[in-house]
Amino acid sequence: MVLYLIICIKNDKLPTKKHKQQQYPILSIIKDATIVMINNRRAFNIIIASFFFAFVIDTIDRYWQPYFQYIGINEMLFGLITTFGGIILLLVLQLFSKFDSHFNKSPETYNALIIFVTMIFIALLILGRKLVSIISISLVTIVDDLMNTLISNILNQEMANKTTSMATIFSLNGASGAIGEILSGIIFGYIIAKTGYNITFIICVLVLLIPFTLYLINLVANIKRRPNINP
Repeated sequence: MVLYLIICIKNDKLPTKKHKQQQYPILSIIKDATIVMINNRRAFNIIIASFFFAFVIDTIDRYWQPYFQYIGINEMLFGLITTFGGIILLLVLQLFSKFDSHFNKSPETYNALIIFVTMIFIALLILGRKLVSIISISLVTIVDDLMNTLISNILNQEMANKTTSMATIFSLNGASGAIGEILSGIIFGYIIAKTGYNITFIICVLVLLIPFTLYLINLVANIKRRPNINP
């Protein structure tokens, strides 16, 4: 594919125009985006929620295979688990694309619902039941992609009129999630080593209460700012 693009696709040189482009120094953009984020509680809550959600989900992504070995699940099933999760993800994303306008009306509702369901599935891992664990992990490992789809829609709604800050807001959200992923390996790796998997799963559920609460706050704020339509 790469060779085809290089050889067969012509790359016509566009005439260069000598005009002065408006420049936005990187520090100025970051400063403006941070101010916009702080002043916009909806975006601020989402970015904080992204940190804690990634903090937990990356922990599950890192340690579900050692946990399955710990409870005696055959390694041959690992590939089937990820395949099943991928199929479910494709079906749900297809559903999102088909009813995009509906999901965009109140995306925080579905963010909170996804987190609540994730908390239940992680809590079920404590039981140590093989079939329950397989189903739970198959679904938990796909929620990150679903959340990112909804978060992108929300940030697009909030930052549509702030074009100079919009890309940086998305970058800050991505950086927040990345920091959560980095810290999860360090902190939860230590917790697992000292206390075991069950305590770790309980802590994961408790941590998810933070993003769950932030999305509920956003949801209530969105309901309050909707115009009242009197018959």
